Amino acid sequence: MSFQCAPPPLSRARRNITLFGATKLIVRSPREYRIPKGVNRRLTIALSIAVFCTISATQSPGGDERGAGITEDVTTLSLGGRLYDNHWNVVGRRPPDSRQPEFPKDVRTYNEKTWRCVACHGYDYLGRDGHLGTLSRSGKFTSMASAKGRDPAKLMDFLATGMHQKLTSMLSSDQLKALSLFVSQGQHSIAQLADESGVARGFSDRGKTTYVHSCVGCHQTDGKAVIYGEEGDVASLGWIARNRPPQALHKIRNGVPKADMLALRFMPLDQLSDLLAYLQQLDPKAR
Repeated sequence: MSFQCAPPPLSRARRNITLFGATKLIVRSPREYRIPKGVNRRLTIALSIAVFCTISATQSPGGDERGAGITEDVTTLSLGGRLYDNHWNVVGRRPPDSRQPEFPKDVRTYNEKTWRCVACHGYDYLGRDGHLGTLSRSGKFTSMASAKGRDPAKLMDFLATGMHQKLTSMLSSDQLKALSLFVSQGQHSIAQLADESGVARGFSDRGKTTYVHSCVGCHQTDGKAVIYGEEGDVASLGWIARNRPPQALHKIRNGVPKADMLALRFMPLDQLSDLLAYLQQLDPKAR
């Protein structure tokens, strides 16, 4: 089954827009590929999920422990992942204009970005023990590894008080619950999916199947269309996958805040590693 159609005319206009700490990298934007609204939207998403469930069954015979035992509410976990990424975008609010007081002073970045969870804990969730460790000598970037498996209700209380209160006060109770559930049950181990240098452990030929059925409609075959990136990103999925694999995996799995993108959290992690392997083979240069 394939959802592809003839490529529409493409706009080559380029610009960068910073929005609540995130950047929309200007790229070609094929509107005809956007997921429709209403019933047609639900049908499109349902068909996509059906395709990937079929791929899961055929590509992972016998089950892989990295993709087994999926019992969590994937919709809630994906929402929590987007809130962790940029809750300001999700709720449609601007962060404070000033710099977050606890954010390391030796790290240069936009003030609004310092108010995001990911800014202190990283896309690998390891804080100073992961890819953020080289940014600051203050040691303030805290790993979230110890929060795995903790009672989400207790995490809710923790996130709603103390130093996190200014970050979470605008969240509804359901949103705070989703964020807490993500911290408890939604983290993945980057070491399972990529080696120490960031090279995916998956198989690119299998990842190509995933890309063709789910991603190519918006991102095009070269991975250079419709990209919502971060500060310093190049408008190319190939570049992001090679240079920022933790970021790529988090957004692939949970979706991008305020973007019309299908979150692939329902897929086993080994297949997401396959997808990352394929993306890392794409041309990293921007068009």
